[in-house]
Amino acid sequence: MAVSRSTTDYDFRFRTPFDIDGDARNIWLSNGDNTFSITGSAVSISAGTGNDRIVVGDSVDQVQLGEGNNQLEVGATSPDGVVRVRVLGGGQGDDRVLIHGDLDSASLGNGLNDVDVSGHLASLSTGSGDDRVRVGGNLASASLGDGRNEVSVAGNLASISTGHGDDLVVVRGHLASASLGFGNNRVQVDGDLASLSTGHGNDLVNVKGDLDSASLGFGTNDVTVGGDLASISTGHDQDTVRVEGDLDSASLGAGTNFLRVGGDLASVSTGWDQDKIIVFGDLRSASVGDGRNCVEVGGDLGSYSGGSGIDSLNVRGDAGSISFGFGDNVLLVGGDVGSVCFGHDNDRAVVDGSIGSINMGYGNNSLYVGQNMGNLCTGDGTDVVSVALNVNDVVLAGGNDLMFIGGSANALNLGSGDDQLQVNGAVRSLETADGNDVVLLGRNAGVVHLAQGDDQITLGSFDNGTLVNGSLGHDSLSLVGTAADYRVDALAPDTWRITDAAGRQMTAYSIEEVHFTPALGSVALDLSFITDVRSFPCFTGLNPPPVP
Repeated sequence: MAVSRSTTDYDFRFRTPFDIDGDARNIWLSNGDNTFSITGSAVSISAGTGNDRIVVGDSVDQVQLGEGNNQLEVGATSPDGVVRVRVLGGGQGDDRVLIHGDLDSASLGNGLNDVDVSGHLASLSTGSGDDRVRVGGNLASASLGDGRNEVSVAGNLASISTGHGDDLVVVRGHLASASLGFGNNRVQVDGDLASLSTGHGNDLVNVKGDLDSASLGFGTNDVTVGGDLASISTGHDQDTVRVEGDLDSASLGAGTNFLRVGGDLASVSTGWDQDKIIVFGDLRSASVGDGRNCVEVGGDLGSYSGGSGIDSLNVRGDAGSISFGFGDNVLLVGGDVGSVCFGHDNDRAVVDGSIGSINMGYGNNSLYVGQNMGNLCTGDGTDVVSVALNVNDVVLAGGNDLMFIGGSANALNLGSGDDQLQVNGAVRSLETADGNDVVLLGRNAGVVHLAQGDDQITLGSFDNGTLVNGSLGHDSLSLVGTAADYRVDALAPDTWRITDAAGRQMTAYSIEEVHFTPALGSVALDLSFITDVRSFPCFTGLNPPPVP
């Protein structure tokens, strides 16, 4: 049955296939499977239960779909192309909605709902079920229930929340806020994303612009941000985060995490397990948990704190404060370091610049410093230390230590053990403590106390008024030069006054033997660890990609 005249002032209540050629005000469809079409516009359409098919050629203010598997299309034949639906409601069932224009508000019940809006959509809510939503313009607010939901927005999306299930959200513009429930969720945003939170599950997030805040639950999460990222936190499991710009704050839970930042990183903390962090710019603060961690910084590092386990840290610029926990740790720094503290175990460190202070801890440690070093202390163990230039204070504990200093030193204490020391420059104070030590000094500028043990000391020169005290043990002193270069006077048994050619005098106490030697000699250090540290397997993240 068809009505060809205008129906603007009429109401229709019927249950039968019906077509209206024109406009109508209020239309009620009774229960059952109804089919209805109108070429013009309507004020309201209400349907009862049943599987209804409704077609509206132009706009309609309000549509209420009852329970059932309903189909609604609005605006396909609008004469001016300006189509708007103010309110859309639906009950339980699988609803298919197609709007060729704008939709202000839609509330659909449980079911497999399919919503397609070519214009803008202000507000959408659905119940449980696998929903599919496509918006050609902007979407202000969407709340989807449990289920496998898919949302695609060609414009901007202000806010979306979903229940449990595997959700897919694609936004071609900007996304302000997204809260996704438990499940394996996927989010793709071509613009910026302000806030994202997800429940437990394996989430995949790709934001081409900036991301302000992201909070991801437990699971294997993968996040890629083309711009800057302000803050991200993840739960336990395996997380991968890639940021092309800067990252302000990252908190990664326990698990095998991977973090790559193309710019600067202000702060990062991780839980226990295996973490790999690559920062091409500066890293202000890093705190990594127990486990096998590897951190690379292309710029400068402010502070680093590591837990127990094997930590590897590569900094191409300068570093402020570095603290390692227990484990065989590896450190490579291209610039200067303020302070370093290692825990127990066997640590290796290569610093091309200078170090303010360093505590190597217990273990068989190896240290190379390319310029100056302030203060060094170590625990028990056999340590190898090589410093290219000058040193302030050194305290070595037990162990057969080997140390080379290319410049001068202020105060050195070798501790117990059979130690070997070479200083090419001047030393103001030296204490060898226990053990049979071998000492090579370019110049004695103060006091040398050999303490207990059968010690051997070689001096290239000495300042006027300096001392050498052999103390306990059978000690020998070798002077660089010939007997003609020195005058050696015996003041008492094993006590000598030694005068060089320039008239400078040094007193030697408890020295059983005095010899002369043509050269200072050298201490043999195994420095192969330097090459091992520079070529450490995990220090490859900052390398440029291979040329094809």
